[in-house]
Formats: sequence, structure tokens, C-alpha cells
Amino acid sequence: GAQLDPVITDAMLDLLSEGVETAFAQQEDMVNDVLIIDGDAEETRMIREALQEEDGNRVLSAADGAMALKILATERVDLVCLDMDTPGLDGYEMLKRIKENHDIPVVFMAKSAKYEELKQAKEYGVNDYLTKPLSRTILKEVVYSCSKSL
Repeated sequence: GAQLDPVITDAMLDLLSEGVETAFAQQEDMVNDVLIIDGDAEETRMIREALQEEDGNRVLSAADGAMALKILATERVDLVCLDMDTPGLDGYEMLKRIKENHDIPVVFMAKSAKYEELKQAKEYGVNDYLTKPLSRTILKEVVYSCSKSL
């Protein structure tokens, strides 16, 4: 079969990356308060780095469902990134509680994207989903997309 020239491939990826960076730069004034609900400290650190340090969002984090509910009750939150395997409350129960009590977008994060899981999450009102390990670029695109609906 045909092979891609690595130089051309790198140039195309650079152009795509520049387009994404331009789209994000146009939204500099759009700062969101993002709550990460994830028991994985390394994933939380990476998300915080991508959304707060690179894009200027305020990022809050909770390692379990109980802590997340306390933050949601006391802090302004514009968007939630919810790991479906978060300790404490079942991810679907957490999603259900968020959607019943708050009018904010929720991004579902999971190690796999099985059809039945996605279908159930959609029924509970999830706005988008990401599979782990997370890509910084895709994470930022999804957060940007959900933020535009605020």
C-alpha cells in the first residue's frame, strides 16, 4: 500500500495543531470554573495542567463523590469532568445527582467507551465523553465545545 511521507505528515499535524491553538486563543476571555472528579491523582494533575496552567481556567478537584458534592454545593462550577470510576458514589449516580441539581455540562471520562455505558450516560444527561488515557488536545476541544453552550 501507499505510505505517508513523514515530513508531510508532520507538516499536516503542525497545521492542525495551529488551528486548534488559534481556536483556543480566540476564547481567551472565556475562563471557566471546571470541577474534575477523579480518584487518579496523575490524571487530575494532567487535566489541571492542560485546563488551568495552559488555558487559564480555574480548576477544582475532588477525589471522590462526597467531596465533589460538597464543592458543587459551595463553589461556582461551569463544567464537570467526571471519571465514571470515581471512588464513593457510582459514576452514574454522581452524574444523575449533578444533572438533577445543577444546570451544567458534564464530560464523562472512562477507560473504555462501551456502547451500553455511553447509552446509559447519555440517558442521564452527559454532554460529551472522553476515553482514557486522555489526549490534551481532545480534552481541550471537548471542554471548549461544552463551554460554548454555557
